[in-house]
Amino acid sequence: MTERIEVVQVLPTFNPEKGNFLDAHPEIPLEYAVDGRIELKKLPYEYNPLSPTPLDPLAIHIADTDKDYYESAATHMSGVLLEASQSKGICNHDYQVILDEILLQHTHRSLKNTEAMGRLRGAVNGLELDRDTANLIISVRSGTGSWMDPARLLARFPAMEAVEAMKATRPLDRMSLRAANTTFNAGLMQESSRSADATTAIFYSGERAKPYKAFFDKDNPQNYITKAVEGEVAVDGVALELVARDTFTLLSPDSRIENPDDFIIRDLGGSLGEVVFAPVDTTKYFRVKKGF
Repeated sequence: MTERIEVVQVLPTFNPEKGNFLDAHPEIPLEYAVDGRIELKKLPYEYNPLSPTPLDPLAIHIADTDKDYYESAATHMSGVLLEASQSKGICNHDYQVILDEILLQHTHRSLKNTEAMGRLRGAVNGLELDRDTANLIISVRSGTGSWMDPARLLARFPAMEAVEAMKATRPLDRMSLRAANTTFNAGLMQESSRSADATTAIFYSGERAKPYKAFFDKDNPQNYITKAVEGEVAVDGVALELVARDTFTLLSPDSRIENPDDFIIRDLGGSLGEVVFAPVDTTKYFRVKKGF
């Protein structure tokens, strides 16, 4: 990704740990919340390990480095995979397959969010932003908001269509991915229950929670992808769906599985027999419910 957006102004360094950006910098005009380049003290995942891809990834710069968000996050995720692969007996071929998928999804989510950010700019064009909305935009643009912030922003501006809610890249670590799901779901429920917005969150169970899509990627048939609508969130009467996308890689026989608990073992029968899937990542996003 080499494209860079034009920005109105470089904003002062943003440290989410110190509260809302515009409250800390009242001298900044509210419209800069939409267009100003955001400089973060550190990567979003260092504030929240389950942080989503920033809504405006091309406008994020990491302070005291020569890297933007896109490059910094790609380097971090590649390092996580390399360390896990070396410690868990993953062969070079499978390592490359998983790395390609991680980087492909990183690029895909960055592009999708950039498109949603463009729709947001169109929606706010000509509007006079209030301070609460401007702070909310900065939180989601930077990927440092609360569990509910992406849903709140999407509910205020449904023209965005969808926005990422969380991302957990935990290759070869099934238990960490399971814990990430539990943490996010519990956090979302807790925040919605005490929210000042008229907010409700419902998680599906049983048949309703099963994937509506499950398929091997036609471009890389080692990768198995599932998509499921996990629940609904309503914010001030706007109905949103919470969608989860999970990626698994079918490992080749050359990978040595030392701890089966880290992987998913299935008997597919026939000539395939017992196979091993490596969990790669999970992404969740809010989308406006169809028919709303």
